[in-house]
Amino acid sequence: MPSDTARARKPDAAPAPDKAAHLGRDDAHRDSRGRGDTRTRIQQVALELFAEQGYDKTSLREIAGRLGATKAAL
Repeated sequence: MPSDTARARKPDAAPAPDKAAHLGRDDAHRDSRGRGDTRTRIQQVALELFAEQGYDKTSLREIAGRLGATKAAL
């Protein structure tokens, strides 16, 4: 007599996909490109603020504020 586990599983059922398996190459590329754009924007804003008021007088809060983000998001 088959066990409960064997009975519950369909013989031709596909295994459950892992979370990242659904990402195709285009999706993975888009994700990395988005991070690069964000990083570049943060750096641009930071450099603008450094030029305006100096490195020592620029805070993460000011950079985040100019980006429309929170300090924690940086």
